[in-house]
Amino acid sequence: MAHYIYSIRKNATDCPLTQGYVGCTNNASKRHHEHFHRNAGNPSPLRGENKDEWFFEVLAVCEDKTNALQVEYFYRPTPNIGLNVRAGGSHGGNTWLKGRKSNNPTISVEAKEFIEWWYNNPSLAPTLTEQAVALDCSVSTISKYRSTL
Repeated sequence: MAHYIYSIRKNATDCPLTQGYVGCTNNASKRHHEHFHRNAGNPSPLRGENKDEWFFEVLAVCEDKTNALQVEYFYRPTPNIGLNVRAGGSHGGNTWLKGRKSNNPTISVEAKEFIEWWYNNPSLAPTLTEQAVALDCSVSTISKYRSTL
């Protein structure tokens, strides 16, 4: 089942790596509504805000929850980034973080998509060092891949 990585930020020009909220869901429109609706069951820092004043964007579509959690982790590798209070990559006991190796020299398909998007949108891209932290790889790995674009 497809899963979506989405961002909710105050402005479309805000960087989703550092600002706003990033989440993972299998139903983007329902989850968008839940973030702003006062009676929705899931907690949200946006509860009670006017959703028309916030920018909602699907950042990635993944083939399954495991891949989606990996991409979510790229955006939120630690707690307290933007409006997120928890690190990405773990939902309801299904975690991509189990057994993860640090400084993985390979780049996933999703990570390549991020690098390409940042390469084509330099004004919204984080520094190479920030990209390396978010994607859990080295700056040289990113630079090598960028040189092929």
